[in-house]
Amino acid sequence: MIIKTWRSLIIEDKMRSLRPIMAVPYALKHFAKDGVWVGNLNVNVTNLCTQHCPHCNALPEGAVGQGRFLSFNELRDAVRNLPSMPMSMSFSGGEPTLAPELPDMLEWASSVCPFGINLNTNLYGESERFRRSVETALKVNARIDVSFDGFGEVADRLRGAYDVAKRVEENLKWLAKRRQELGSRSVVTVHTVLNDLNLSQVPQIFLLSLTLGFKQTVAPVNRFFYHTGCDDSSFSLTFSSQLTAVLKMAEGLPNIGQSRRFLWGILAYTRGQAPKLCPYLHPLLKTYKVFLGPGGEVTLCDRTESLGNLLEEPFLEMLKGEAYKKVIERFQKCEGCWLICFVEPVLAVSPWVGRFGL
Repeated sequence: MIIKTWRSLIIEDKMRSLRPIMAVPYALKHFAKDGVWVGNLNVNVTNLCTQHCPHCNALPEGAVGQGRFLSFNELRDAVRNLPSMPMSMSFSGGEPTLAPELPDMLEWASSVCPFGINLNTNLYGESERFRRSVETALKVNARIDVSFDGFGEVADRLRGAYDVAKRVEENLKWLAKRRQELGSRSVVTVHTVLNDLNLSQVPQIFLLSLTLGFKQTVAPVNRFFYHTGCDDSSFSLTFSSQLTAVLKMAEGLPNIGQSRRFLWGILAYTRGQAPKLCPYLHPLLKTYKVFLGPGGEVTLCDRTESLGNLLEEPFLEMLKGEAYKKVIERFQKCEGCWLICFVEPVLAVSPWVGRFGL
């Protein structure tokens, strides 16, 4: 059973690597028509959350749309103002499972997005609403990404909540069981933010995801030009032999769910040597990932500068506005980040970017 699981994961990983190639005809069609295409609409159904991670980039100070939920009808209305149906949708927040209408959104989105949907959750919930949302994601075969950064006091400190590891680990085991019972094809990924505080625990996280038959991804803790919530210098990742060993271990995992170039770029990032790979400055990827806030606000990665409201204005019109120009000017000046959702698409269309001299 375990062997079959890993064979399936390896096949899925190969298919994942082909997706950028498979997406080209669709992207070019809409790019030729409008000059843009939306690869992923990240729906922040709420900015409320059950955890308060100091390093979180989803809820920076000044984030728009605080304290409300996006409704199912608002989501459908907003999508009508996009130039084309998004190739995929991600549901995040805050914590998306808090949203009352999330199951309806998941069912609808899974039927209209050609590249499927993602549920990004901290899996910290306990309510019936939480379980119904996760089970709906399993039933529609959504990809489920779970944040899990450590054990014991380390986890509580990194996630800004109480008894995090125990509750999330129990929910991960429940998720594995329900996936099997429902015959779901959902790919579940455990995502870990690497930090000097949790490096010694990361091998144990790898063992957990491997044992449960889940994929595993890692990324460095990032500092962003728009993020003022984390002023504790201990929330950082420094270049070290321990980090190198963890990345070497990750590279050898049969369930690793990211490119090796991204993995080894983490070392370059910690040394200030990683190239700036920003999709928003790339002519083909400039609208690859667009964020829809709980009030209909449209933002790019910083979540603070609204380009406009998708419930009131077509997306193409926003791209002609002053707000969009100002945001791009800010991105041109920023130092860059090393997050999977922003860097991996650029790596996928940039085969000449190697291992950054490492």
